[in-house]
Amino acid sequence: MRRTHRSKWFLISRPKPLARYRLFCFPYAGGSAAAFLPWEDLLPPQIELVTIQAPGRGSRLDESPLTSVVDLAGQLVGAIPPMLDRPYLTYGHSMGSAVSFELLHLLKAHGLPLPRRYFGAATQAPHIPRRIAPFYDYPREQFIAELKRFGGTPDAILENTELMEMLVPMLRTEFRAAYAYHRDPVVKLECAASIFGGARDEMVLPEELPAWQEHFLEQVDSRLFEGSHFFLEDNKEEVVSAVCESVGLSR
Repeated sequence: MRRTHRSKWFLISRPKPLARYRLFCFPYAGGSAAAFLPWEDLLPPQIELVTIQAPGRGSRLDESPLTSVVDLAGQLVGAIPPMLDRPYLTYGHSMGSAVSFELLHLLKAHGLPLPRRYFGAATQAPHIPRRIAPFYDYPREQFIAELKRFGGTPDAILENTELMEMLVPMLRTEFRAAYAYHRDPVVKLECAASIFGGARDEMVLPEELPAWQEHFLEQVDSRLFEGSHFFLEDNKEEVVSAVCESVGLSR
């Protein structure tokens, strides 16, 4: 596994210089670029996987995490143009969906190409008021209990006191950023979009997903997968297949 020389923002574990498409994957709050590396074994040769490494995560753990989705997308838009030399797709999960969505608006504003398709997963449309309480401000033990309830963080990590001492401040910062993100559907994006959700997700209810249509000119597809907020963990094959099929490929 190696990080691409182009930028510390991007991790390409298996470079595919002849691939027809790039797939940019944006992790959820607290997740690093490595969260999507299992997808490598599922993707066809025509799709090169590029995972986003944000400050404060993975190989950038010594950097301070950015405190807003807008700031994160603002820095990323300065780094990504050289990577847009071929058709691409974006997949974001939870907070990653918000970051990739904000990035698309910045790309549009800069006259840069939009993706063949935006995949947003496990997140509300950005104009909808947040339904769940802002648990990032809960006392430490209650905050960790909420993390465990929603999944996505292994119990071995949640139960490691020393590790959680380091991770809790970063997790609070990123959840606060995700919670605060808001964008009204004033400018509609001119690209295809698919919105994925978990059938048993308590953070983002299935009936909230259609509201994403207000942000796109084209008809938005929506799909539910078995599972809760982190449904992608148990449905990797199905999720990757849906991404591949959007550009007429099979995995």
